[in-house]
Amino acid sequence: MAIDHARRLIGAARHPAALVSTWGSNEELETFKARLGEVFHCFVKRDGQPEEGERIEDDLLIRADKNPNTAKARELFHDSGEPTFHDGTDLVLVWGEGFDFAKLPRGAQVIFLNSYLQPENGHADVFLPISIQTERSGHYTNFQGTVSAFEACFAKNDTVVDAEALFVALAAPARGHP
Repeated sequence: MAIDHARRLIGAARHPAALVSTWGSNEELETFKARLGEVFHCFVKRDGQPEEGERIEDDLLIRADKNPNTAKARELFHDSGEPTFHDGTDLVLVWGEGFDFAKLPRGAQVIFLNSYLQPENGHADVFLPISIQTERSGHYTNFQGTVSAFEACFAKNDTVVDAEALFVALAAPARGHP
């Protein structure tokens, strides 16, 4: 089972790093911090980036950040900019899209949490499909610190898990291991 394999990788890693999604809800980010934040060296990752020529800000609605929860991710994980991996980084958990796998440390194993079919899925040692915003409920904290709720619009597929529940499962000991 993929979750058990991911748990074993986490348990065996000596220098694990995590790229934390700015699309994660407050609840997901808080659960990751509480359950796995001490295990991983964490970096805040911006999942969405502006397209070439895209207007990125105006005086009313548009903001330069295309990610709904950068503020909460920065609050919890103290954003340090572009990830700088330790020479001995042996495991990287990549949560969400928008990261160039060519920038991962050579030889590091990869746990990839994503919602979409992408070429990177096949390059991960473990791929775990997670729900998208319209399949779950939660809260985001915007750039001004305002917390807003969102509600699920659609049921998620049975093969998909919410990241919040996944983090609880990943923090549990692997079966057959203490």
